[in-house]
Amino acid sequence: MHHVARGSDDPRLQLRHEAAHFLRSAGALQTLRAANPNTVFAAAGDLIGASTFESFIQEDKPTIDALNAAGLEVSAVGNHELDQGYDDLVNRVMAEY
Repeated sequence: MHHVARGSDDPRLQLRHEAAHFLRSAGALQTLRAANPNTVFAAAGDLIGASTFESFIQEDKPTIDALNAAGLEVSAVGNHELDQGYDDLVNRVMAEY
């Protein structure tokens, strides 16, 4: 019997799947914004901390970079934004703002 790797079996495949999904979503967002210039890209929090292992081991920089590139304008603070503490949230995650 041959084993076929699925996204849940191989973290690299799962990451590729999630990246492809994010790119499709970002493309859809750009299309919506072009048709509706008064659109705000907002999130409900928990964007970091509970991210993929690949992003987590890089202190969620890939996730933060992707959200910034997609044009995220505002987000609530979820409990996972506080996984590394309030100082990390304010001084690293939100530092450029």
